[in-house]
Amino acid sequence: MLDRPNPIFNKPADQSVDTVQNKKPNKDITGSGTFEKMLFSSLTPIKQEDTTVNGIVDRIINQNIQAEASKPADPFNEILKVVFKHEGHRLVKNDGGRGASRFGILESTARQYGYKGDIKNISQAEVEGIYRKMWEKSGAASLPYPMSLVHFDTYVNSPGAAKKLLEKSGGDIDTYLQLREKRYRRLAELRPERYGKYLKGWTNRINSLRASVNEHRMIASVLNTPPNPAFKIESKNT
Repeated sequence: MLDRPNPIFNKPADQSVDTVQNKKPNKDITGSGTFEKMLFSSLTPIKQEDTTVNGIVDRIINQNIQAEASKPADPFNEILKVVFKHEGHRLVKNDGGRGASRFGILESTARQYGYKGDIKNISQAEVEGIYRKMWEKSGAASLPYPMSLVHFDTYVNSPGAAKKLLEKSGGDIDTYLQLREKRYRRLAELRPERYGKYLKGWTNRINSLRASVNEHRMIASVLNTPPNPAFKIESKNT
């Protein structure tokens, strides 16, 4: 029996067609290059260290170091942002039994600094102007950061208490915050009907300040610089 080629299965390949197909580039859907090139060029290399906990922490620290290095000599505007975050912007009709306030500014305080309108209509720009005067009057401008932040935030809340706490703490920021927290708890215990409702917010405010202080210390340790220039004051025993 003759071995005849099967017309279906043994049909010789058309070499001319195969050659053309092999030479034809494998275009992607846009026709701008090979599929493989498109695939690999779309993959952004990922550094393994960037996905680890240490890598993420290092990246955050580096960002904070850059921010610290670019911090202006006058930290008032950055500190004011923290105060606004703590105080909010809404109108409080009776702030701790001392009258109406907005942006943390009592109407009586606004009057002392020259504001003549209704406190509910005071603008943020006007409040910033008052806070700038308070910043200079409080002595915070002459204090090193982050003591300037802690003291000014306290002064906004109570000028009289801020002066006493700065003196009693001797310039130690941890002692200052402890004394401030102790004061809040004592007020809530002595006058729960008046101050009890504020204790949680006061405590959160203290914790926020502590977090800012600790962040500054961490950055200072990475930069190998003192976290707080030598600052001590003599306590006056009364």
